[in-house]
Order: sequence, then structure tokens, then C-alpha cells
Amino acid sequence: MRLSEQYSLAWGQVNLDRRTIDLTKTKNGSSRTVHLNADVVAAFETVKLKRPKPSEPVFPNCHIRFLLKGAAA
Repeated sequence: MRLSEQYSLAWGQVNLDRRTIDLTKTKNGSSRTVHLNADVVAAFETVKLKRPKPSEPVFPNCHIRFLLKGAAA
């Protein structure tokens, strides 16, 4: 996954039961699915809120830092 895809990831794109992430907004415009291994699923389960809204970011603070870092360059 590209950094921009990771930092803009929302909980609605993550399916822990299927162990996948559905990416709909990619650089080349095509959708794709990323398969998750057991370690990633376990990590997501530790940071997941009780009932996150589908639009809530998975990594809320990273997105802001990524944008600021890009603006400073």
C-alpha cells in the first residue's frame, strides 16, 4: 500500500472478518483489495474503537503529519 492509501484509510474499508482492506481511491483509479495477515489483523484489533464509524480514519494523527510533511517539502 502507498503511504497516502495508508494514511487516508477509513474503518469502512477494513474488513477484519474477511482479513481484507478495500481500496477504492487509488493512484491509477482502479479498485483493489489488500489481504491482511494475522499480525496485521491483531494490530488493527488493538487500535480499533468499540464501534468506529465507517468514515473514521484508522490512523487519525498520521494523516495530519503526512500532509504537513508534504507541505514542508
